[in-house]
Amino acid sequence: MSNSHLTARAARGLGMALALVGCSGSGGTPGTPRHAVVASVGRPPVAPSGQLLFLIVGESRSYGMHCDGWASGCTSAVDLPAGTYVVQPWSEGFSFSPMSRLVTLDSGNVALDFTPVAGCQPLDVSVYGDGGGGFPGTLVDIGGPLSGTSFGGFRGSLPAGTYEVTPRSAGFTFTPASSRFSNSCGPGASRRFYGVQQQTIPGEVSCSADGWCWESPTPSGNQVNAIWGTGPDDVWAVGDGGMLLHFDGTAWTAVDSGVRSQLLSVWGSGPQDVWAVGQSAILHWDGTRMQRLTLQTPQYDWIDGATAVWGSGRDDVYFFSTGRLYHWNGSTFEKPLSGEYRGLAGTGPRDVWVLARPRLVYQGERNVLLHWNGTSWVEELQPEGGTWGCERMGLAAPGEVWLWNCRDPSDAPSQRVWRRVQGGWTFALPAGTAANLKQVVSDGSSGWALAGTKDSVVQRLEGTGWVEVLRSEGSRLNTLWAGSRRSLWVGGSALRHWDGATWSSARSRLSVGCGAVCRPGDPVFDANLDARVWASGPDDVWVAAGGLGFHRDGAGWRQVELEGNARVVLFAGSGPDDVWAVTHSALSSSAGSLSRWDGLVWSTPQALPLGFQPQRMLVRSRDDAWLAGLGDTLLHWDGTAWAEVPTVSGAALLGVWASAADDLWAVGADAGGALLLRGNGITWTAANFTGTRARAVWGSGPNDVWVVRDGDVLRWDGSTWWHAATFPDRVEGTDVWGTGPNDVWAVGGTYLPSSGPSTVLHWDGNSWTTHWTGSPYGFSSIWGAGPGDAWAVAVGADYPIIQRHRP
Repeated sequence: MSNSHLTARAARGLGMALALVGCSGSGGTPGTPRHAVVASVGRPPVAPSGQLLFLIVGESRSYGMHCDGWASGCTSAVDLPAGTYVVQPWSEGFSFSPMSRLVTLDSGNVALDFTPVAGCQPLDVSVYGDGGGGFPGTLVDIGGPLSGTSFGGFRGSLPAGTYEVTPRSAGFTFTPASSRFSNSCGPGASRRFYGVQQQTIPGEVSCSADGWCWESPTPSGNQVNAIWGTGPDDVWAVGDGGMLLHFDGTAWTAVDSGVRSQLLSVWGSGPQDVWAVGQSAILHWDGTRMQRLTLQTPQYDWIDGATAVWGSGRDDVYFFSTGRLYHWNGSTFEKPLSGEYRGLAGTGPRDVWVLARPRLVYQGERNVLLHWNGTSWVEELQPEGGTWGCERMGLAAPGEVWLWNCRDPSDAPSQRVWRRVQGGWTFALPAGTAANLKQVVSDGSSGWALAGTKDSVVQRLEGTGWVEVLRSEGSRLNTLWAGSRRSLWVGGSALRHWDGATWSSARSRLSVGCGAVCRPGDPVFDANLDARVWASGPDDVWVAAGGLGFHRDGAGWRQVELEGNARVVLFAGSGPDDVWAVTHSALSSSAGSLSRWDGLVWSTPQALPLGFQPQRMLVRSRDDAWLAGLGDTLLHWDGTAWAEVPTVSGAALLGVWASAADDLWAVGADAGGALLLRGNGITWTAANFTGTRARAVWGSGPNDVWVVRDGDVLRWDGSTWWHAATFPDRVEGTDVWGTGPNDVWAVGGTYLPSSGPSTVLHWDGNSWTTHWTGSPYGFSSIWGAGPGDAWAVAVGADYPIIQRHRP
């Protein structure tokens, strides 16, 4: 094999181009002080073959040196400018002790010695960036029997042992954060990491009045609906679930709004005069406290909610409520216009615009666009006489009106956007926005536009053209506020800030898969896959959500990587060193497997029966575990092997629990509706309930068993089933868990975020209480670490929802 072939092959493993130079290491800036690296490798204990190559990798440049053979070992040298380098020997079929050396050259030469060791398994480590490029400045630490470090990636052979691969780069986070694997000299291992620049603005965890706190995302996982501020150190954001956040220039803090419904708009005249509104709430901040108000006009119009608020000063504030326009002049609340309106925007007390609610053009109706000039309301000319029926409006500058979400005169949807400049209208469309323009605002000197659906684009208006400043892939952004050219906030499923040069994130959440660089078979977040949680203690929590796995230990959360990047369905165990992961293939929903965690490494996956669709798992001990799935068969682990255990024909099992090895309970549904089975693992007794299905079962003993059906909770007291609790209308019960007969949690949700929030019920032995969590997503699983210490999870639009009730 030629030297050039060896170099190219090694370079591919590192994810960068290596320049093979002679031993003198020529090149560099004339006059730059240079230092020699002398690397020596002794003759291996077995007959050598192939070529020996030294890879010398710096943060910005790479070098190479090689020997022609192994006859009496090899010594090579290269001269380098000052800097930090990784020196790594490489040869087919060998590893080295140490595996690599990290050296800093600053004042002299460095001599390094390596000992060859027969390797048995090649390892390829690659690190990719947000846009798919390499990370030549990334240190990759590989800990194991022969530990070492490499810049940007690694390719080499390793002896048998357990290794943990961890990429590190200042200002970046990686998915996964690290990867542990066991090398038993089988097929070669491949590890890929994806780096994302992470400049995060700190924010405190937001907790509800009932003690449920956001674990991911933080400070809150609710969608941001509107942002406004007076300057860089005074910014407000409102959103779903009554979310109200304030930024003081350093960190975001949660403010208790006292509201549980959506907040849709926010505006103020200064730090002591801020309005936040939703369809069922009008809130006012006076600098000290947030007060909920009901407003009344002299005509006895009462409003206690609004969809939009905007003003130019403390005594000039406009509200939209049920389509009507209301105005506060500092002393009187009045209705200045009749009719129904939906667009409100302005740049000052003499430049206020409202857009009438669109009506049916073919019946002779038309849009009305009104302008307040400081003296009177004037109807302004609209595109083609208002026959386009536009629904949304924004201002990029005084008098520069934008209209979108239009329908053409034939009442057909149109992708066109209208722009008013100097009194005339033209078709205009910010580049790349298609039909998805969401907002146009002014920062006083420039216009800004937000567009997109799942992938959002932010652009700044420069003269007659648009300049893209953000393309946020995978973030559903729906609002922006421009304080200045160098201070822009955007919100939606994310909350991000532009300072004129860089973007930073104000919301921290668990990484989801491979990010922007995904290949077939890579782990990706799938919002169609459910979420499950299991915990053995407060610092040992396992979550499966959207097909991805996450583990929380004493150091925080990290993503769990399993062999083959399989999609994780659930975790369950008997302790921190005995955890099962149930998966199905990323390429086939019918090919599932089971892997076991012993506290250090995952076992080789065991295949599930073909077509088995796992739902819930119970692990009573290391030698006794049960898995329920969509079918009439349970799977049982006896400490040696998994075996199929038939139940009753036609059953679809959704949950399993046991009070003893011979006292099993399983729930689900059959042709008759909700079904409960009780048996000893051989024979079963079936009980049918009303309702379509029973979703989960848990108990504290044989005479205290709890079952969640679609709409309620049932309890078994040893002789009788009785009704324990009812979920609110349209809420489906999903899971039940507790620590004893006087501490039981039941969760559910609508599964439609716009239809209602999550529901959490708690039994304290005397009565049930309904907990407000602030999450708009229906929880699908609950588990805990002890009394009062519970975790609830759901699948959000594109990330896991995790909340914790602290004791």
